[in-house]
Amino acid sequence: MRRVVPATEEMIRRFYGAPSAKSWRALAVVDGDEVLGIGGIYLDGPRWVLFSNMREDVQASLKKYRRELLRVCWALLGIASRKKLPVQALADPEIVGSDRLLAHLGFVHIDRGVWQWRG
Repeated sequence: MRRVVPATEEMIRRFYGAPSAKSWRALAVVDGDEVLGIGGIYLDGPRWVLFSNMREDVQASLKKYRRELLRVCWALLGIASRKKLPVQALADPEIVGSDRLLAHLGFVHIDRGVWQWRG
């Protein structure tokens, strides 16, 4: 059963192959002990950066994981909204629909693939 849980250092190490170089808050989509993807938010100067990374097989069947992806995104934006700083994300041109997802979440395109949340 797929669940959204707080990402632990062990999950991050398993998913990325190394510990995080940045300090961020993250959530993971897991199926049993398997990490399917991680989404998080980190402070970068005067803004928050929202990110997500998924296994290739998850990206290939993104519609199947839509509910979990949206739950992670809304939870992270909830954290950011309390901090009163801009939130930015980069639409990955290799992921079909990444720009549509950002628009659905309330992001506005500002420059060369960079989107800013107007929550």
